[in-house]
Amino acid sequence: MLSTSTRDPIVVVVEKGEVQGMFRKMLVGASFPGQGQASLQLAALEKSRSLDFSKYPRDLVLLRPLGRGNSDGKLTKPLSTDGKIEGHKGTIRHSDIIGKRPRDIVQSTTGTKFRVHDVSLSDYVRLSRRLVTPIYPADANVIVSLFDIHIQQPNPEDTDGPRYEILEAGTGHGALTLHLSRALSAGNAPQTASESHDEWRAGRRAVLHTIDISEKYSKHAEKIVAGFRRGMYAGHVDFHVGSVSDWVRSEAQQRGSSAAFLSNAFLDLPSIEEHIEAVSSALVPGGKLIIFAPSITQILTSFERVRKDGLPLLLDQVLELGTNGSSGGKEWDVRTVIPRDKLKAKQKTSEHALDESQTESLDAVEIQSSSQIEQVSVIEEEQISEDDSDVKMVCRPKVGGRVVGGGFLAVFIRKGEDG
Repeated sequence: MLSTSTRDPIVVVVEKGEVQGMFRKMLVGASFPGQGQASLQLAALEKSRSLDFSKYPRDLVLLRPLGRGNSDGKLTKPLSTDGKIEGHKGTIRHSDIIGKRPRDIVQSTTGTKFRVHDVSLSDYVRLSRRLVTPIYPADANVIVSLFDIHIQQPNPEDTDGPRYEILEAGTGHGALTLHLSRALSAGNAPQTASESHDEWRAGRRAVLHTIDISEKYSKHAEKIVAGFRRGMYAGHVDFHVGSVSDWVRSEAQQRGSSAAFLSNAFLDLPSIEEHIEAVSSALVPGGKLIIFAPSITQILTSFERVRKDGLPLLLDQVLELGTNGSSGGKEWDVRTVIPRDKLKAKQKTSEHALDESQTESLDAVEIQSSSQIEQVSVIEEEQISEDDSDVKMVCRPKVGGRVVGGGFLAVFIRKGEDG
């Protein structure tokens, strides 16, 4: 029934099958603009998705054999009207999937039934083609949460304010790139039909810079990011190839200023300690530098480099990542201390050097020092001199025994002028 009243909303009553048929006829053979081009056609199509949850050309879907809901399933290529999926269980035409909704069933040429599923970010990271081992979703979520990203909606009138910029060094598969770009995407206004893609990019208020030494890996990661939900997060990312230290110096030179411009940074690459100085110089005070390393000894090497070079960074925490998909997050105690026997020897030397006239004040010093001897954790690393030969490292799990994990994260915070 169709109501033509000018005051009442227009209501079209059709059967479920007719709705799918209408969308199938409308979409099969439809053409779509290239990535980054403004399009009213695409905007109208996206609006229609809130009314109908059918699968469209260029979408990805996940197919799981019926009755095997715990299976990883098969991640399709972007749907096309003439595409097909071939396997030992028969062939499925893409045109049979187009128009289907989540949890609908499709059938192969051999009669095997598959259930259609939406592709989550986790599914996409795990099942997409890879050239290198990705940072898995559970670990990526831990990293993003450690950055504690909160970005306000963009203000069209504020075009000169500071941008929120994150650096990721070691793009790899592009898994963390996707998670980070999703977290900061709220900082950019949608591209309008009246502005070009370059104009929109120039006006971004939140940007993820991701760099990899390998051009091959970088290009593959760019395809991975562009392939998720038609590249909905790709516009928030700038891909670079080369050394991260060289990039930081080059970027500062291009901007014509030595002022810090990075809100946060993440390093996952060989010889991390060689790049900490350059990256920390570009971090704003309070910004976080998170480094990932497969072993705790690599974390220790980086920590020692920060201490010995006097870099303006404070070690906030060290976490062990989980295994087999678990999120991990076990905290480790990593710090520099002076052993109790060495500290006692230093105190005795100091006591002998004191005047007898200072005996009164000595009692107070001894009380305070006893507390330091019993609790070495109160000795700040800033109080330990650079050339102190008695300095030792503490490195142990804070809770429970050591478990072999999927790697370690060290979170550093950039100091301000007052420390």
